[in-house]
Amino acid sequence: MFWIGKWFGRKILEAGKIKFIRLDDLHRLEHWFAKWGFWLIAINRFLSGTRAVVSFFAGVSELDFKKTAILSFISSMLWYALLVYAGYSLGNHWNQVGDYLKSYSLVVTVLFIIAVLLMLARYIYKKRRASL
Repeated sequence: MFWIGKWFGRKILEAGKIKFIRLDDLHRLEHWFAKWGFWLIAINRFLSGTRAVVSFFAGVSELDFKKTAILSFISSMLWYALLVYAGYSLGNHWNQVGDYLKSYSLVVTVLFIIAVLLMLARYIYKKRRASL
């Protein structure tokens, strides 16, 4: 997704293929990514459902691929180490890890959906306001 974002992302976004991201939003997003992008990469493995989106915008924002890859690797290793440790600690009750992950994923997914809906509502509100 990083390379798709780097090679095609700007064209896709500037052509308006993703309707709820306007060009000024893209510039704001790039500025935000320039400021916080590597932190997002570092915690990305822990943010369920956002991995591809963050990688795409890391490419669009032209973050350094080497740093991005290293931080993704470290983040992945921490995430999987946590899962292995949880499985090991629970022993024969390892299936409880799946239950905890389902709950965790549900909470993160709901928060992500709420954020997307708020962005979409803001977009619709501004569009209607501009047409009046």
